[in-house]
Amino acid sequence: MSTLKDIAERAGVSISTVSYVLNGKKSVSGEVNRRILDAAEALRYVPNKSAVSLKTNISRTIGVLMPHFSSIFFVEMLQAIEDVAYEHGYSVIFSLSHEDNQREQRCLRNLLGEQIDGLLLVANDPANDPIPGPLSVPVVKLYRSMGERDCCCSSVSYDAGRMAGAYLAQKNSFPCAMIAYAPTLTTITDRVEGFFDACRERGLEVRKDLLLWRDGSSFQEGYLGALELLERRANGERIRAVYACNDVMALGVIRALHERGVRIPQDIAVMGHDNIQLAGMGFPALTTVDIRGEESARIGARMLIDLMAGRSVNERQVILRPKLVIRESA
Repeated sequence: MSTLKDIAERAGVSISTVSYVLNGKKSVSGEVNRRILDAAEALRYVPNKSAVSLKTNISRTIGVLMPHFSSIFFVEMLQAIEDVAYEHGYSVIFSLSHEDNQREQRCLRNLLGEQIDGLLLVANDPANDPIPGPLSVPVVKLYRSMGERDCCCSSVSYDAGRMAGAYLAQKNSFPCAMIAYAPTLTTITDRVEGFFDACRERGLEVRKDLLLWRDGSSFQEGYLGALELLERRANGERIRAVYACNDVMALGVIRALHERGVRIPQDIAVMGHDNIQLAGMGFPALTTVDIRGEESARIGARMLIDLMAGRSVNERQVILRPKLVIRESA
């Protein structure tokens, strides 16, 4: 079994420098940091994490609390977090709240019981903060409510909804139906309100009867929502576009329209939200609003690593502006 001395000899540094890097006690240059991590990997160094944690009170572990994996959006965020953590010698453990506030509290307690060094809180209900008071570890929030002193990174759901509404109005894709979920989540209701406001400002009729609330955010829910809209269309309802509140649901809409012989976008345009990687891979490729989830995850993870290392964070609250991604579906 390799030792710190073996790693030091291979990397050409002192044993104390190796210890500093592997235990996260001291920052060194990027090149030295990489040499040490490469040497540790080449020698298959396996630290005794329990012993190290007892001795240093540092576990080199980041906890991540997320809502679910029903949307690939959160899977992509977790991958981005893990990539940044790996670059800095940290491992990641995660827990899923399934958008249940009581379950989220239990997940939080379980993660803290794993002796994590820091915590990333991702989404769920931004209006519901599971942290009752100060924690013993640094916390960074992604797509959650922002207290005055919180460290967080997010985009503005209202602005993203406005962007979608303005674009579909510009393309004369009205009347437009909307398929949404979780009417108690402010990220979703803000998105819906932003969309409606963009319509009102352009003199377009807001058809709340064309807003379908589904039980979940899955492909199947988007598919079933589209079938309901197509039934109304067959009975004389005029529908020129569908805006789904995430890309996975939008892909379900596209599948339903294809099966019924509806041309996209000639007969009905389809627009999504999130800009997951799959959005550009289908046919037609999905027009969507990019809320920059992976970028937010990387920024948040780096922010947390700085906090865990005792470094100051210059910008504690980062707001990323959403981007319109125009493809073939609208």
